[in-house]
Amino acid sequence: MDTPLGVHGVPLDVPAWARAMHMLTTLLGPATQPSPPALLLHAPNSPTSAQRLVRAQVQPCDGVAVAHVSPLVACTPRLFFAQCVRQLGGTEPPTDLGGFLLALQRLAVRRKLLIVLHDAERARDLWPESLWEALPLLAEMSGLQGSVCVVYVSALPWSAFRDVSGRTVSAAPVAVHLPRLARDDVLRLLAHDADASLDAFCAASSDTLLPARAALLSLHAHVAALVYDSVRSLVRDEHEVRTAAAAVWCALLPSVPSTGPHLTKLMPVLSELIRDALQRLVPRTIGPAQWVREKHAQRTAAAPEAPFAWPGRTGFAGMSAFLLIAAFLASYNPAKTDVKYFVRELGNSRKRRRRGKAQSAADAALLEVEGEKEIWNRPQFWGPRTFTLERLLSIYHALLADFELDLNEDALLAANERAARAHDKIELHLEHVAGEFWSRSATALGQINALVAQKLLVRMSPAGKLGAMQYRVNAPYTHVRALAHAVGFPLDVWLWDRVA
Repeated sequence: MDTPLGVHGVPLDVPAWARAMHMLTTLLGPATQPSPPALLLHAPNSPTSAQRLVRAQVQPCDGVAVAHVSPLVACTPRLFFAQCVRQLGGTEPPTDLGGFLLALQRLAVRRKLLIVLHDAERARDLWPESLWEALPLLAEMSGLQGSVCVVYVSALPWSAFRDVSGRTVSAAPVAVHLPRLARDDVLRLLAHDADASLDAFCAASSDTLLPARAALLSLHAHVAALVYDSVRSLVRDEHEVRTAAAAVWCALLPSVPSTGPHLTKLMPVLSELIRDALQRLVPRTIGPAQWVREKHAQRTAAAPEAPFAWPGRTGFAGMSAFLLIAAFLASYNPAKTDVKYFVRELGNSRKRRRRGKAQSAADAALLEVEGEKEIWNRPQFWGPRTFTLERLLSIYHALLADFELDLNEDALLAANERAARAHDKIELHLEHVAGEFWSRSATALGQINALVAQKLLVRMSPAGKLGAMQYRVNAPYTHVRALAHAVGFPLDVWLWDRVA
């Protein structure tokens, strides 16, 4: 089995699905109620779950015989006739359509016959037109109106069932639409999968340092929400979403004992897992079980090391630390605050930017209507946002100049200019010249690539786009705060909204 545990069951209490299945069973009805000659369960977003729901709901009962057939299994007309007759209670399989109609007449004595066709859209490719065009007319051709019903389960609408000439079948079935699930319904399904995944991991793992089950379930709720929000624009099938979420959760569980059930500490690992799942697991270039085994093997083979070496006050390690701090500020500070925090006037200039009266009045009116900044409108709850490479280097330049790192400013001037200009070094503002030089140097770009390799920064723009590269910080606040303390940087003073 190539699917992680916990994604096989389909709950029947999902409201959107319950309404569609209630309509389907009402149209089919008991043995004494006539049924339409054909029904189509259109499930464009949940084809796998639709088949499981139909198999669970449409079962043989008193006076009703059911046959579940798929063109992928019964790929020829003779196999289709044989499987239908055998499941409906017959013994002699027919060889052609005429014999199949006679068999239906013999089997429909005081009984209703239901033929459920799964993966119905594949019948166009595997069966001849004479067969799949006759299926909606089986009740009329056999003279058993109301006693024979063909149920199509397909991800395509009936307009896609066309012959070679492009025309549709004249007899259209009654369509029942299975809608796409809302976010809350999908999260409820993901929570339904959590218990099976935890049981499977606890049975296979000998680690006794796992947190309590309640803490793990709470962590699973946050992880499932992140996975769903990451894949919802690319994946519409809720079964694929459940498969991806279960695989990411199984790959993340071995990292929980070392960090605890804290989402902020697990974010670097979780972000990398979701990114790799989008690249390889969702397109099915690798199976879910194999992907989970690969992630477990990579974690076992990786040597345990600190994600970032604590730097000294100066030198290249200190510059790399300030680069990560600049990236954190670029992700959590709004871009409109860069002038307030990082622009410094040179010399004795004291010019101030004046705000227009219209803007001040608009801000006052907005404050009066909405009140103070709501808690859900704080940057710490937005999560890290993307920023451009130019903005990162500009903030980095400002930090290098303001905190007066050992940037070797004098080496930027030629030897014959140092002696002549030593008396007016303050007017030259060499700290800003050195800051701009080092912030745009190949060393700084190499440090950015090193931070990306350590998964402390994430490149968000495509690999082939070199004009306006975009990044996002991947380090948690606690890590960056400890790093800032090591280099003597007051992080909370420079944050627009301090993380509580």
